Formats: sequence, structure tokens, C-alpha cells
Amino acid sequence: MEVSEVEEVLAYMKEAMINRKKAATNMNERSSRSHLIITLRLEGFSEKNDDKRFGSLVFVDLAGS
Repeated sequence: MEVSEVEEVLAYMKEAMINRKKAATNMNERSSRSHLIITLRLEGFSEKNDDKRFGSLVFVDLAGS
């Protein structure tokens, strides 16, 4: 999804948390194996000299024990 405002990113992250599936394992009923991975690919540019920059952020929540 393409976004241009921080609020849009936060809304998508909230939606991802709502859609997150949770379940216990046979080893431990309190142990979750619910993982969440969010990758943000960033693109920025300078209007002054048309310089473009690219980057990415990866958020990983490896839940469970």
C-alpha cells in the first residue's frame, strides 16, 4: 500500500494488529506463536535538486517463548 502521511501508516499498523491471529501451542497453552512483520519501504526526494533517497524499516515481533 502506498502512503504519504504518518497517520496512514499508523492506520495500516492498527489494522494489522486487529487482523493478527493468536493461538496456543501443544507445548504450553500460554505460549503464543503469533508473529508480526511489517516492512516499510521509504522514498524521499529533495525538490531543491531532485535528489532521491530510498530506505526500508522492518518491524518484527516474534511473540511466544
